[in-house]
Amino acid sequence: MIRIKLPRTIESDLKALKSLSASRRSNTAGLSNCLNLLKREYIAYPNSYKTPTVFKDCQKSQPGEARLLNELYDRSVKQLAYVRKLRDSANTILQACPYCGLPGVLTLDHYLPRAKKLFPHFSVLTANLVPACMDCQHAKGDFYPQRKGFKNRVILHRGPSGPSNQRRLLKFSFRSLPSGRVLRTEPERILHPYFDNIFSTRTLRLVTSGSIKILAPSKSSYARIRVVQFHLSRLKMVERTALEVKRCLDYLIGMFQGFGVQTVPEARRVAEVSLYAAYRKTGHGGTVDILVRHSVVDDDDLILDLLQKSLAPQPRLVLESQVVELHI
Repeated sequence: MIRIKLPRTIESDLKALKSLSASRRSNTAGLSNCLNLLKREYIAYPNSYKTPTVFKDCQKSQPGEARLLNELYDRSVKQLAYVRKLRDSANTILQACPYCGLPGVLTLDHYLPRAKKLFPHFSVLTANLVPACMDCQHAKGDFYPQRKGFKNRVILHRGPSGPSNQRRLLKFSFRSLPSGRVLRTEPERILHPYFDNIFSTRTLRLVTSGSIKILAPSKSSYARIRVVQFHLSRLKMVERTALEVKRCLDYLIGMFQGFGVQTVPEARRVAEVSLYAAYRKTGHGGTVDILVRHSVVDDDDLILDLLQKSLAPQPRLVLESQVVELHI
């Protein structure tokens, strides 16, 4: 599985802003005063987006400069044409929302809000512009990762026989880490499609809830489990993706029946063909559909369950008709 590719480099964004500053346009006259700040913040963004610092703490700037940076996103100038191009081509390139993996109409979302008192300096940074569906944008709102009120908790494990603070904290049942290991958590945040490998079986997996399969954090990444769970909860992904997960699993069951699959190795080969076909269609791994197919290929128990369902006797539908005579 691969993450969504960043469509433009940070160096290209800086070059565009420098060109806009040199153009001496009257409505961007204050931009030259911010170039050093922008260069420092843009270069640090791939690491700082997890625990960002708001604009007012970066530099004691004039309110007019914050307003200018905020409004750059809405300006129609050739140096910033890449913003409009990214917005117009989002649906063609991705075909699904990189936050939730569901198909839908995509518009641009600012991962860190561009409000004047928050992050106006990231208003036209490509790395901060994420194509997203309206459901995800409404659920996300103006949320951003905050260290305020957060204590970097350190969780010590005493081995399999000792108490597990991790289970109590995360409300999940996982085996304890080896004795002496330390697990550091990070502030709650939404996963970033450009830098976090969201739709990977190392991040998300399928679990059984009642009689259906739903998405849940993968057991392989202890340190990220809290962040992944927050992403699922904030964007309501479990509820929103339930139908897509079921549709994909039913599709694979139908493929097993259509090809007359009888064994697990045959089922895995059919699932792999289905996975490669989905990859060719989308060109990336950022969809729920591909995640489900990938999970089936990797999970012996899941593929056996689907095979048993495909081999189970199908209920016969009997249609009865009754002739009614009309006497006129």
